[in-house]
Amino acid sequence: MKDIAEYAGVSKFTVSMALNGSDKIRNETKKRVREAARKLGYKKNSFISAAMSAMKSKKTDWQQETVALLYTKSDTLEIKPTFPEIVSGIKSEADRLGYCVEEFYLDARAMSPQKLDSIFKSRNIRGAIMTGLLDKNMFPKQYARLAKKYNFISAGLRTKNPEIDFVITDQFLISYYSTLKIIEYGYKRPGLATTGNIDFLIDGRFTGGFLRGQINLDEKSRIPPFLYVEKDKERKKKFFHWLKKYKPDAILCLESYIKEWLEEAGLKVPRDIGLATLEVDERRFAGMKQKNRDVGIIAMQNLSDILHRNILTRKNSPTKSTIIRPHWVNAYTLPKLQQAGSLHGREPRRSSELRQATACTASELRSFL
Repeated sequence: MKDIAEYAGVSKFTVSMALNGSDKIRNETKKRVREAARKLGYKKNSFISAAMSAMKSKKTDWQQETVALLYTKSDTLEIKPTFPEIVSGIKSEADRLGYCVEEFYLDARAMSPQKLDSIFKSRNIRGAIMTGLLDKNMFPKQYARLAKKYNFISAGLRTKNPEIDFVITDQFLISYYSTLKIIEYGYKRPGLATTGNIDFLIDGRFTGGFLRGQINLDEKSRIPPFLYVEKDKERKKKFFHWLKKYKPDAILCLESYIKEWLEEAGLKVPRDIGLATLEVDERRFAGMKQKNRDVGIIAMQNLSDILHRNILTRKNSPTKSTIIRPHWVNAYTLPKLQQAGSLHGREPRRSSELRQATACTASELRSFL
């Protein structure tokens, strides 16, 4: 919708109204929108369109269907911004498509597979979206049989035993593109510092993308990733040791307190060292926007499509994967070295010389945004 709106020079709301043949949109505008849709290869989802038409028609006996939103753990929504954004996308798209959403926590003391099955039956729930973190990416064993009985889709994670349809961001590209961007901006020794547990849950795609991004660097400039980021003193000491040993001139991270650790080590961002994040949020770091809300929206669309076709995915088709591409966001934490008064190709150093070479005014920093 967004691409069509930009191409046709109208709002997304106008695109939706025009494609649905609303009398409130002028014929000239409808024609322009449809032409834009044709050129961009847009195809209308007949199943969703039929559902929307049925809901709006007073001539049908349409009844609102309920879908389940399953949280793997009770603290899922505390993992910000990832899962709150995914859930926001699921709920907004469910509302747009006319679904009611009921939420359940799989680790709740009162919850069990038998109880969830009973609820699904009594409320005629045919499909569910699961989101949150899982130990070793393993589908909760006690709930596995329900994944064969109902339509399950995961949002923001992929599961094993059984595998179910999933929608995720492309973590390999997030790390890979971020590393390339850091190098493009003139940094010679990029480093990755994140939590090994998170990387394990995504099958090493953060480290894989980072190592692939380093491939064109001189071998001496390739820094091994630091995968022990946790908020405790011992991990912080290890980080300081890694920092001193490998001397990165820019760090790619996931946890915001890395900036505080750098300051404790006497390094000011971005004066002494560049900083980028694997997931941009309100911190205003440079880095990748993961489009987690889109993950939720598309997961809901995929589930709706399955429900309208009245099929059981586990029995009739292979696992379907949908991977969302990220996009880069500039911010003051990672200025281009050549613009920030860099050392012009010389090896950056963590010293007074580096601070003098990269010093710039606040107004100059704002020009980098």
